[in-house]
This record gives sequence, structure tokens and C-alpha cells, in this order.
Amino acid sequence: MIEINQDDSGEVVIASKDRVALEKVRAIIEGLTQELKIGTIYPAKVVSLKDFGAFCEIAGTGQDGLVHVTEISEARGIRVEDYLQVGMEVEIKMVSADTQGRNRFSIKAARQERGQPQLGTLSGLPSTPGPAGGMGERRFQQSRPMGSGGPPRFGQGGPPPRNP
Repeated sequence: MIEINQDDSGEVVIASKDRVALEKVRAIIEGLTQELKIGTIYPAKVVSLKDFGAFCEIAGTGQDGLVHVTEISEARGIRVEDYLQVGMEVEIKMVSADTQGRNRFSIKAARQERGQPQLGTLSGLPSTPGPAGGMGERRFQQSRPMGSGGPPRFGQGGPPPRNP
């Protein structure tokens, strides 16, 4: 049996006759209350993938954060799912945190600090950007008028010039 008491001071008291169980509970509580530090490398698990990156949870803490797509690999225009999958275990380096408690991490920086090669694709083949060279290029093309590389000009469907 384990008894856990917390008072108003924030102090947690754990009591048990079973020393092994006591140490396990202590490790769990310390993990849950651990304050993350910028520049520290943590073991983590990928919990979700988005177009802009992956959310990873630090092992044993319940704390998570974003690994932006630019912090996964040196390659440009990559698809996150070509490099990571949900449940995959990775090492991440904390690079920043904001006042709202959002944590930012980097797989690139963690691997570089450990002297490891950059993360490769899951297939071993180069990442293939989506149609039109990736999401940014596609959004750019969709924002332009049809059939042009820029705004309409005189003689190309734009309004006629004004005479003074």
C-alpha cells in the first residue's frame, strides 16, 4: 500500500512499506512535476502528425510540444509523414518555450549534439513534396490570378489606363 499526501505548501509526502513500489511512485511524481529546461535533450514519443510538424510527448512526464517541420531534417520541402510516424520514439532537444506554456523542440539539434546523422526518411528514399513543389508553393499559386505569373497588366485583361 502507498499513501500520498499533499499539503498547502506544495510538499508531497509518500509513504509505503514496499521500498520498490515507493521508488516507482517517486519516479513517476518527479517526472510529472519536472520543469523542462531549454537546451536539454529528452526521450520522447511522437503523438500526432500535422502538415507543419509533429507533437511529441516527453517520456514519463506527460509534457509535450511541437517539433516544427523545419526542425526534423535539413532537407527542404519535406512531408512530416515521410520522416515520422505516431508512436515512434525519438530524442528531442528543447529549443524554446513561451509564456503560454508551449514548448518547441528540435530533432535536428538533438541528433547534431549527439553526433548522429540527420534523420532519414522512413522508406530510405528522398522525401517527395506534394504537387506544385510543396504546400507553400501551392498556396502561392492559388493566390495568383489564373493564367498569370503576377497581377494583371495593361493588355492582359487589366483595366485600361486612365487618360489625364
